[in-house]
Amino acid sequence: MENGDTFAKHLGSFEKQFDKVKNYTSKALIKLSKTKPFSTDKEFFLDLESKINFTEITSQLMDIVNKSMDKVLELR
Repeated sequence: MENGDTFAKHLGSFEKQFDKVKNYTSKALIKLSKTKPFSTDKEFFLDLESKINFTEITSQLMDIVNKSMDKVLELR
């Protein structure tokens, strides 16, 4: 969708879908910051969450997701 290559117009525009995914990601990071054992690195997850509003392309958002998943795996 980001490149305009899709036949799934019923899903809405890229911007609409991207905003929805950013919102889901934001909620997940906030939940991680409050859930043990991940709450020990609360500031890390909240810092990533604060960067979501500044993402404009999927690769930026995926960078945040990958960093958070690396931290989750590290803390498990």
